Parts: sequence; C-alpha cells; structure tokens
Amino acid sequence: DLDCDHINSEVFPGAVEVCNNIDDDCNGTVDGSDASDAVVWYADTDNDDYGDLSSSQIACSQPGGYVENSDDCDDNDDDVNPAAVEFCNEEDDDCNGTIDDDPIDPAIWYADTDSDGYGSVDVSILSCEQPFGYIEDNSDCNDADENINPAITEQCNMVDDNCDGQIDESGDDAQIWYLDGDEDGFGDVLQSALACTAPTGYIEDNTDCDDNDDDSYPGATETCNNSDDDCDGVVDNNAGDAVTLYLDADEDGFGDMFTPTESCDLLQGYVIDDSDCDDGDSSIHPNSPEVWYDGIDQDCDGDSDFDQDGDGFDSLAHGGLDCNDEDATITYNCTFGSGEDGTLTVDGQTSIVNQYTTVASDILSGDGAITVGDASNFTSGNQILIIQMQGDLAGTYEFQFIQSVNGNVITLVDSMSFDYSSADGSQVVSVPNYSDVTITSTGTVTSQSWDGSTGGVVAFRASAAATIDGTVTVSEQGYRGGPEVNNTSHWNGYYGESIYPYLQPGSNASNVGGGGSSFCSCGEAAGAGGYGTSGGGVSGGSCSGEAHGQAGSSYGTADLSSLFPGSGGGGGCRDDTSCEYSRGRNGGGIIFVSAQDLTINGHVLSNGESADGGQGGGCDDTIGGPGAGGSIFLIADEVTIGSGNISSTGGGSTYISQSGVTTGVGGNGRIRIDFATLNGYSFGSAEAVSELNSISSPVAGYSELPQ
Repeated sequence: DLDCDHINSEVFPGAVEVCNNIDDDCNGTVDGSDASDAVVWYADTDNDDYGDLSSSQIACSQPGGYVENSDDCDDNDDDVNPAAVEFCNEEDDDCNGTIDDDPIDPAIWYADTDSDGYGSVDVSILSCEQPFGYIEDNSDCNDADENINPAITEQCNMVDDNCDGQIDESGDDAQIWYLDGDEDGFGDVLQSALACTAPTGYIEDNTDCDDNDDDSYPGATETCNNSDDDCDGVVDNNAGDAVTLYLDADEDGFGDMFTPTESCDLLQGYVIDDSDCDDGDSSIHPNSPEVWYDGIDQDCDGDSDFDQDGDGFDSLAHGGLDCNDEDATITYNCTFGSGEDGTLTVDGQTSIVNQYTTVASDILSGDGAITVGDASNFTSGNQILIIQMQGDLAGTYEFQFIQSVNGNVITLVDSMSFDYSSADGSQVVSVPNYSDVTITSTGTVTSQSWDGSTGGVVAFRASAAATIDGTVTVSEQGYRGGPEVNNTSHWNGYYGESIYPYLQPGSNASNVGGGGSSFCSCGEAAGAGGYGTSGGGVSGGSCSGEAHGQAGSSYGTADLSSLFPGSGGGGGCRDDTSCEYSRGRNGGGIIFVSAQDLTINGHVLSNGESADGGQGGGCDDTIGGPGAGGSIFLIADEVTIGSGNISSTGGGSTYISQSGVTTGVGGNGRIRIDFATLNGYSFGSAEAVSELNSISSPVAGYSELPQ
C-alpha cells in the first residue's frame, strides 16, 4: 500500500505536494522542494535581509540564512541593498542598477564659465564626479569676466575686482588719505587710510602738525604762543605778533636796521630801535651831535652831511648848489657865489682881489688833488679858477672848490674835468665869493699883470649885488708884447706873446695871435696882436723895401668856452743909439664877474695897449705893434648899464713920420654877457638885443640866460 495516509484522501502518491506539513505525495518528504506552493528563498550571506538572486533554494519554510527577496546586488556587503543609502563610492549601494546615483553625499560643483579657476555660486551641480566646466570653488562674483575673482588685485574702477563684497576698498592704485580730525583742511600724517575715494573725514593733505587744533596748520599765522602754528617745524618763528629786534653791536642803545630778527622774547644784544646808521661806532646814533662836512652822518637823520641849513641843497663849497649853507632861505643862484667872503668895498684905492699861483705838476681829468707852486694864500672852502694860459691846451679852464690844503697840495671837493700842463703856463686863481661888491667912482679893481707864469685875471662873484661905479680893468695885462731889442741885426726882433711864448723867429712871421717882428731899419712897423679879430695890417711904404711884421690872427670861441687874454704886438728894434725904440705892446687880460644884480656906471676894461707914438725925426728904427683886446665874461640875473662902458678893444695904431708908415691896430677881444634882464628888458627880446649891441665894444659875441 503506497498511500501513506489512508485517512486523508488528499494524501496519496502522486498527489500534489503542498506546503502543509504533510507528505502529500507520500514520497517520504513533508513539504519538499517540489511542493507546488513552495517558495524560492535567496541566500542572505551578508545578513542585510536582502537575498542574492544568484544563490537561492525552494522551500516551504524559510531556510536559515535565506530571505524571500532577491534584491541584494552585493550579498557580500551588508551596506549594499535596496534599502541602503547611496554614497559616492563607485558602488550601487541601493541596488537600483545605477552606481552613485542620487547619493546622499554628492559634491557640489560650480560653473566656471570664464575659466578663471573660480566658480559661480549661482550655477552649481550635485555630483560625485567633477562635471566638465565645473569646479569646487564658488567664490567668483562675476563668472563672465576672467579678470574678476578673489585672486585679482582690487583696482579703483567702481568694480569689486577681488570679490570681497566691497567695491574699490583698497585698490592697487588706491590713494592714501589722511584724517582731518579738526576739519581745518589739513590731514594728520599719523592717521591714514588706503582707498580709492576719500573716506569720511579724510583728505589728501598730510601736513597738519596738530590735528586736534584747527588754528594750527601750514600757512596759519604764527603767533607767540609756544606752539608751531604754521607747522614749519619751528615754534613761534616769524610770529605775526612777534617784535622786530635789531642788533646793537656797538651797545649805544640804537639798533642796525640791516640786521633785524623777529622774536617773541627780548634777545641779548638786540633792541627794538632800528635807527643806528653805523652800528660799529657807538658815537654815531640819532642822539649824537652832527659834525658838518666830514662826510659822516653822526645823527643818523639820513640828510646830507653837506646841507647844514637843511634846505635840501648841498653846500656849493662841497659840490652842491647852496651858496650859503647856514641860511635856508638861500638855495639858488650859486652861479653868483656863496657870499662867504662878505662885503667888498673899493673906494679911493686900487685893489687886487685875487691870489695867483702856478700849477706845479700836470693835472689829469679825474684828479681829486692838484699840486701848486705856493698854496699859502689858499684855504679850505675857497673857490678857485684853474686855467691853461699857453700851450696846446691853452684856453681850458674850470672852477673848483678847495676841500683842504696840505703844504702845496690842494685837495678838491670834486674831481677835475680836464687835463692841464704845468710846463705850458697853467695857473690857479682864487675866486672870492662876496655877498656884495661896491667899487666907488674912485676905486679900481685890477689884476697882477701876466708875467709868463701867473696873473692877468680878475675873477669874483657877488651873491647879491655888484655895483661898479669905478673901474675893473685888466687892460694891457694880458699876453705880453715882444721885448724891445737894442743894437740888433735887422732880423732879430721878437714876435708878440700869444698862446705860445714870444721868441726871436728871425723873420716877420706872426705867433698865432702875437704880431710879428719887422726888419729893423728905416721906420718899419711890427705886427699888431690878434684875438677875437686879427690884428690890423701895416700901411705905408718901406724905404728899404723890407717887410713889416705880420699881424696876429684870431683864435678862441665867441662863447668863451675857452678863455684867453689878448695877444701882444710884435717887438720893435733899433740899430741907432741916438733914436728912440719901442717894445711890442701888451694885450688885454681876462675878467670874470658873476653877480645876482650887476650895475655898471663905471668901466669894465680889457683893452690892448696902443702902439708908441713917439718915433719920428730922422731915425730909422722900427715901432712895436699894438696888443689885442682880452676877454670879458659877465653873468647876472639883472644887468643895469648906466653911464658906464664895457670894452675889450685892440690897441690903437701910430704914424711913423720918418717913413710914412702907419702901424696896424690890435685885434678886438671877446665879450660874453649872460643875463635875465638887461636895463629892464628880458633876455631874447628885441629891446634887449638892441641894448646888448650898444653897451659894449666890441659887441658881445655871445649871450644866454644865467645857468
């Protein structure tokens, strides 16, 4: 009997085995693997409740180590199963057939569109592997510009170049700004900030030396407050309220204006006063008494040391224009003198008012001193006339004032203007500066006659008035006539003196202005002297046919810018001791008169000497020629000519009865009269010209207004 359970009809061999704890098919196995409803069980080697599809068995009940599912894709790893969490580990942790999909630990990758190595936080991907064009970094703030990222240096361009969230906060080209805490427009060098634009309270300047004091900054006014207000590094220097002090080197209490210093405090050796004009001499200061005319300003008043009366004009004697430096009311017309020699009255006498001496050494223009033959009659303050009487420089002259006299050396107030030769007869003549001059009708002023070295000049000034009712004369006191010669050969006479000395020429030639000698026989005549005009020629026959002396020629200038005496006539001679003989006659000298008011009722004369009229009878000797007129130079504001006369005519001629010869007349001299009014007529008027032509002989050759 094969039935293994006769009770249960459903149990028999060949029955369908089912899982019911019965051996349904009676094969000796209860619920065997051939049961129709047996379950496939899968090995769960890793005990993760998920079976391995590749390792299974069929059974009605769960075998140990098996599970009903076959979902495990790695039964050797209990962390790999459908219930596991996917990780980025290159494994299919959740057995969904995809490795590392939807892991719980994916990396975040950021787009690096501009390929600058920095990713954009705004564009990202979760992935276990780095996608192309993506990176781990997300610090790029502008992924469209490769020049903007955290590695870029910030520039001042209104862009956040380095992605730190700030724009232009510290650009590579940023500026240093300085705190201006006191808001005075000047910054503190010790408090700075680097920025593209000024932070609040900051400025470009860093020169404030005290940023807590808005009164302290460069350019502020320094004051005496023990503070460096103007930030120049020095306290209280050049303070606006500082006191100016002046060095008092000579300790006289007065400071030197040229050595000032500014100080907030009094300094040793300095004073507030600045009026010392010589801080090296304690005797010179504003309280010192002035010593006049020594060239030193003792009282430091800045006024001229040569203007004692303070009228603004220096003393005439010291190179100025003031004729009287002790009277402030006299400040002009120094042409008329200083008046320092007082009043001159000449009454019933003949007076020589000038002193004369020779020039002992040559004088050059620019010399400040001259050497004379005898300076004993000259003193400091005197005015002098230096004049070249003969030689190539003859006629040169100038007026000077004497500064001092030492022996025969005269030191002048001003330097000389011209050259003078001592070898050719230059002389020095004193020029008195009177206040008033009166020459009565019985008075005469004359000169020492020219002797070949000195003399022949009258010169004076009158600061007020000069009245000439008598005579001022240098007639016959100029260049000398040729000497008379006795018992001589026929051609050995002298010609007359002129700008060159006389000598025996051995002929009848003239000596420039000097007349020539004649043949000594038969009543011949020597030549007449010339100056302003030539001497006149001899007229009449010659008994022997020999020549008369030649007349002298003219020289000089009408304006008397060169000043000369008149020339002498040629010398006469005789060869018969029983006859009379005659020397050549002298020319007129030089007159210079300058006065504020000049009145002439007498005579002003510089006439040449006339020829001798005594020759006659049967003698055959010759007659000397007449002299030429000299120079007269008058200057006055107001000139009044009454009954007087002004004359500079040549000497007269004479007739020689033995030979019927008439000598020539001497040449006329030169006259110049400068005036403002003449006999009441103004200079330049027709009336003044008419008066001028009538008052002198010869007519004045030149006039102008007084200078």
